[in-house]
Amino acid sequence: MHSADRILPEFQQPHTVGDIVPDGPPDTAYFVVRAVEPERFLILHSDTHIKLITPAAWQGTRWASHGEFTWNFILQPVGQNSTRLILRTRARFGPALFRRVAPPLLYLSEVIFPRQLLHGIKRRAERNSSLST
Repeated sequence: MHSADRILPEFQQPHTVGDIVPDGPPDTAYFVVRAVEPERFLILHSDTHIKLITPAAWQGTRWASHGEFTWNFILQPVGQNSTRLILRTRARFGPALFRRVAPPLLYLSEVIFPRQLLHGIKRRAERNSSLST
């Protein structure tokens, strides 16, 4: 999946609790909206992403990965004309072997991917701001 290079108005309406937000091709990863307050925060939950890490041969066995994580997107006003976007992540996963082996990889991905995500949001927001002035 590719992100849009600009803010798309048709996708700016806040979701409601329980809505599904796809994060990949059909029948793969998705988020469920857990909480939302327009222009303040959006909390997304997933129990589908970690399952996708398991090799196909291990699916349905005791070695299959499982777990859940949440993303909290929080908007914090800073002065008159600025807003800070804060992204917080919380995760828990298993089985025990996976908890021993996976953290370095998961932590590395949590350094790279959110940074790209936040930079992309910043770029689109600043571009949108400069177009409206």
